[in-house]
Amino acid sequence: MLTEQAQIFHRELKLDYECDFSLRWLRKFKKRHCISLCSLSDEKVSADTETAEKFVVEFTQLVPDEKMSPEQVHNAEETALYWRYMPKNTLCTPDDAHTGMKESRKC
Repeated sequence: MLTEQAQIFHRELKLDYECDFSLRWLRKFKKRHCISLCSLSDEKVSADTETAEKFVVEFTQLVPDEKMSPEQVHNAEETALYWRYMPKNTLCTPDDAHTGMKESRKC
């Protein structure tokens, strides 16, 4: 994806020189910008309990306000519906601070 996006930028910027977007170019680009592969699932962080408590209060008020019956309230986890499945790995820099992500190595 990085090489494809680099080609798009090269074209859109109308640069007057040729560039070889090879695996060697990609390795050098990643090294130059300290981009590495990080695992998103190795280290779990604690849940945001404060936000969860606020949601429970808001949701318990929403049900009667909207005149919903208990049959109309569903647990999305039980539907086996995955709207967007998170990848197990992603590219990151040392400055990235994603929730639940294993800390990246310094360059």
